[in-house]
Amino acid sequence: MLQGLAQIGVLRHIDYLSTVSGGGYTGGWLTTWLHREGPAGRDKVMRELDPAQAAQVGASGEPSPVDRLRGTCRYLAPGGGIVSADVWSLALTMARNLILNWLVILPLLAAILLVPRLYFALVHTIERSITVTGVCGWQDLAGPPQWFRVVELIGFFTASAYIVLNFVGRAGQWSQGRFLCLFLLPTLVSAVSFTLFWSATSCAIDAGISMFLGAVVPAAGWLVISG
Repeated sequence: MLQGLAQIGVLRHIDYLSTVSGGGYTGGWLTTWLHREGPAGRDKVMRELDPAQAAQVGASGEPSPVDRLRGTCRYLAPGGGIVSADVWSLALTMARNLILNWLVILPLLAAILLVPRLYFALVHTIERSITVTGVCGWQDLAGPPQWFRVVELIGFFTASAYIVLNFVGRAGQWSQGRFLCLFLLPTLVSAVSFTLFWSATSCAIDAGISMFLGAVVPAAGWLVISG
């Protein structure tokens, strides 16, 4: 690509060359070559990169920088072939690094995937010992179900208040920390508490009412504050 840009006369007008991954090897080579030649040798570098002029410039018989680049570009495994020690060293090095990364990443992924299973086991253990008796009121709730309900309502109204303040433009400059503390964390805690409440109570729960309140409360708050 560099030779093609040099041949059409574009490379000499480029002031900044950005490279990534393996291209950094070629980019570093070109930068070093230009630095060694200096400003006065810039035209010479462009001529040597141009395949049409390279034969005339390199008539001295010495290998040109382009030839040396092609000869050393396989620096990780200079000697090719299936029986080459360089190839096998490269393959074993990559396999070793891959296994080491897996030993660090896979246990973390397994631990993260285990969290929903533990949560499901907890919910299943709670609800297995509960018998639904029918519809009941707040006064009929006692113990853990009541506390789960309180935590769920606090988280729900906190997250709803944050949504409303965003709708009316009063939380536009708040930091990400406030988003995590006032919306994401309360929403997560509220959802977990509601699930535990649902599994721990003996009262029959109407899911329609919960869905209705979840839609109406933020909308009502938005209408009140914006009005």
